[in-house]
Amino acid sequence: MTKGERAKREFRPDWQHGCENCGSKPTVPMSGLCGPCHFGIAATSGGGWWDEQSDALNDEVLDD
Repeated sequence: MTKGERAKREFRPDWQHGCENCGSKPTVPMSGLCGPCHFGIAATSGGGWWDEQSDALNDEVLDD
């Protein structure tokens, strides 16, 4: 499995399950937490950690 495939499996937003901490969706599959609970960054709410256009992590949000 390539790094890109692993990143997609572990980080692509999961809209089916709520956060194990607060119940929000979507969650980061590798942790079961929503974006703010996983990354500690408010801008990651609603899947903001993932760039749907490039189908990859959103570096602009995560580098803040």
